[in-house]
Amino acid sequence: GFAMVTPLIYIPATTRTPADMSTASGGAISSITLGAYVPRDVTLSASPYTATGLPTGLACSTAGVISGTPSAPGTFAVTLKVTSTRTVDGVSETLTGVAKFTWTIT
Repeated sequence: GFAMVTPLIYIPATTRTPADMSTASGGAISSITLGAYVPRDVTLSASPYTATGLPTGLACSTAGVISGTPSAPGTFAVTLKVTSTRTVDGVSETLTGVAKFTWTIT
């Protein structure tokens, strides 16, 4: 047997995992590049990052770059995911790290 291992997603220059965020609407945000800690035997997928629930006007590339201009105020429940794979004894498995936080646009 082997232990299940999942990647840990984070936003550099903040905390190890995403925390609640607040941004004013109408101005472009500085791009945020996501990162992921993965064990040595785990490989990030070709397009590892996805995001759902981002504030209106923001998008996340598959390379993990969040950018854009928030265009509507509100509170948004954001879910970030990073997907990786590893092969053990010839069996490939998909591993997904998930981070959830609230992003408020004022």
